[in-house]
Amino acid sequence: MSKTPEGWLVLKCSRNKLLSFALSGSVFGQRLHVITDSGGITEETTVIGVPCLTLRDSTERPETVSVGTNELIGTDPAKLRPALARLMTEQWKKGGIPEKWDGKAAVRIVAELERLLCGVS
Repeated sequence: MSKTPEGWLVLKCSRNKLLSFALSGSVFGQRLHVITDSGGITEETTVIGVPCLTLRDSTERPETVSVGTNELIGTDPAKLRPALARLMTEQWKKGGIPEKWDGKAAVRIVAELERLLCGVS
């Protein structure tokens, strides 16, 4: 890992290596912005409130775009420069955490199973 003179964090990974989850969490927690082509990373950036540019035309997590901090830039390189300009001038949407992304899914699942299987209300 290294920094450019402008302060950008550069991960020196081969194209086929994945950033470990533990490392990605610590890296994202220190970054002001993330640029990715990964759908999973957009979830992490939304939860921690970090602006995210996704270099894809679609996402399996549309709530990261509609509610969160993610914006689909697409695969057209010409769209990257204007998006970066908005990031650098802090004109990015603030975003929020989507409904039920509160870390309590297991509690809701158990309650529903108890209701369905045990008649507990």
